Amino acid sequence: MASGDRASGAVAAALVASVFVVDPGGLAPSGPARFAALAAVLGVGAVVVAAGVRRLEGSHVRPFVGSWSLLLVLIASSVVAGADRWHGVFGSSERNLGLLTWIGFGIAFFVGAALPPRSETVLAASATIAVAGLSGLALLERLGFDPTDTAWLGDRVGTPFAQSTYLAVALVVLGPLVAGAALDPTGRRPRRVAAAVVTVAGLSTLVATQSRGPMLGLGLASIVVLVFRGRPLVGALVGGGAAASVVGVSFARGWRSFGGRLDEWRVGLRGVQASPILGFGPEGYRDEFPRLVDAAYVRAHGSSVITDRAHNGLIDTALSSGVIAALVLGSLWLLIGRAVAARVREDDVSAPVLGLAVGVLAGLGQQLVLFPLAEIDPIIWMLGGALVGGVGATTSREPMTHRVGRTKPPLVWLGGSIGVAAMVVSFWWNLSGALGEHRLAQSTSFRQDRAEVVADAALALRPQSVRLAYATAAVHANGPTLLDLDEAISILEAALARHPGDPALRTEYVFRLVERARRSGLPDDVDRAIEAADDAITDAPMSPQLRGAGAEALLLDDQRDEAQEQVLRALELDPDDPRLQALADSIEKS
Repeated sequence: MASGDRASGAVAAALVASVFVVDPGGLAPSGPARFAALAAVLGVGAVVVAAGVRRLEGSHVRPFVGSWSLLLVLIASSVVAGADRWHGVFGSSERNLGLLTWIGFGIAFFVGAALPPRSETVLAASATIAVAGLSGLALLERLGFDPTDTAWLGDRVGTPFAQSTYLAVALVVLGPLVAGAALDPTGRRPRRVAAAVVTVAGLSTLVATQSRGPMLGLGLASIVVLVFRGRPLVGALVGGGAAASVVGVSFARGWRSFGGRLDEWRVGLRGVQASPILGFGPEGYRDEFPRLVDAAYVRAHGSSVITDRAHNGLIDTALSSGVIAALVLGSLWLLIGRAVAARVREDDVSAPVLGLAVGVLAGLGQQLVLFPLAEIDPIIWMLGGALVGGVGATTSREPMTHRVGRTKPPLVWLGGSIGVAAMVVSFWWNLSGALGEHRLAQSTSFRQDRAEVVADAALALRPQSVRLAYATAAVHANGPTLLDLDEAISILEAALARHPGDPALRTEYVFRLVERARRSGLPDDVDRAIEAADDAITDAPMSPQLRGAGAEALLLDDQRDEAQEQVLRALELDPDDPRLQALADSIEKS
C-alpha cells in the first residue's frame, strides 16, 4: 500500500476512534475535547486530500464538489447575516455546529472518497473495535461504573456521549459494517467470529439506548438495501423487526415523544417561514425559538430545557442557513443514495460494502427525526464518501478515483488551504474550551475566594463560551456579598454583549438582577430588575420562568396587581411549578 493510501486510511480510522475521546474531569466530559480531536484529524485529512494523495476527478465525485461548495457558501452567508456570529462560526458550547464544523463535514466526505479501493477491511476493523468499545462502556455503565463520567440519566445507556441517542446513532452507523465483516465469506475465521460477537453486543447496546429514531433509520436502511439486492421478503422481515423494536420501546417509554416531534416540526417550520432565505444563522434558532414558540408547546413540553433544534436535519438546516441550503443538503443525501443504489446492485458486491451502505443510509435516514451531530456526522460523511469514491470496487467496476502526478490544480490547493486553516482555528477554539472547562470543573473543590480565581482564569481561556460564562457567574453568585453578586452580573453582561439573544444567559441575568434587588432593597436595583424582566418577557412571552421573575421584581416595588397578573399567566403555561404556586399563594395572602 502506498504511503498516501496509508495516510488516508489512518485518517479514516482516527475519525472512527474519535468516539472514545472524552475529558472525564471536564465541565462537559463529552464536549470540546472530542471536538478538538476531530478538528486535528480533519486538518490532517485536508492535507492528505489537498496534497494529491488521490485526486477526485471521477464523474461520480465531481457533482459533490459543486454541491459542497455551494452549501458552505450559503452557510457562510448565513453567518454574516446572522445576529450571533460567534455561534455562527464556532457553534454553541453544547452543539458545536457552526461553519467550521460544516467545513469539517466536507473534509470528512472527501477523505472517504480518497480512500483506496480495498479499504473496506480497514474500515470494518475500525468499526469492530469501536462498537466493541462502545458496548463495553455501556455494560460498565449498566453495572454502575462510569470511567468516562458520561453516563446517561435513568435506565438508558449513553456513555461515552452522555446522551443515549448519540450512542444509538454511532451504533447504527458502524454496526452494519461490523455485521458485514461477520458475514464476509472471504474473511478469516477469527475475524468473522469476533465481528459476529461484537455485532450481537452492539445490537444489545442499541436496544439498551431505547432510542427509536436510530432504530427506525437502521430498519429503513436495511429494507432499502435488501430490496435493491432483490430480497424484498428478507427486507420485510428486517423492517418488521425494526418496527417491533420501536413499538416495544414506545410502550416502555411512552408515546408522548411522537407528538413532541410533530410539535417541534410545527414550530420549526414557523421559523423557516419567518426567515426562508438565509435562516437565522448556525445556532440562531436557539435565540429565536422563545419568540416563535406558542403556549400549546410550552404546556405540553415545558420550558426548562432550551430548545435549539427542530429534530429534522433538513428543517434545522433551513432554520440555520435557509431553504436553498436545506435543498442542497438534500441533494447531497440523494447523490449518496444514488451511489448506494449503484453499489448494492453489483452482482459481486462484498458483505462489508453492503454493511457500509446500510450504515450510511441509517445515519442519514435517522436525521429525518434528529439533526446533524458534530460528534458523529464526520464519520457518516466519511463513510458516504468511501462508497462514492469506490471503496470495495470489484474488477468489473472502475474505482471512482485515480492517481495523478505532482501537478495540482489551484482550486485543490485553495480548498485544501481553507480546510486546513478552518480546522486549525477549530482545534484552537475547542482546545481552549476544553482546558477552560476542565479548570472550571476543578473550582468546586476550593473555598469560595479560590474558586472565584480559578473560575475567572478558566473563563479567560475562552471568554466567548456561553457555558463557561454561565458557570463562572454561578461561582461568583455563590459568594456571600453583594460584590460577589455584582461580579456575576458583570460576567453575564459581558457574555450578553457577545450573545445578545441567548435565552439561558438572558434568563440567568434577570434572575441575578432580581436577586440583587431583593437583597439590597434599593429603588434603582428594583427598577433595573423590572426593566430587564420586561425586556426579556417581550422577547420570550411564553417563558413561565421569566414571568415568575418579573412578578418577584414587581412585588419588590409593591405592584401586587401587576405581579399577580404575571404569576397567573406563568401558571397558565406551567401549572405544576411549585415555585410559581408558592409565589401565587404569597400574593393571595398579602
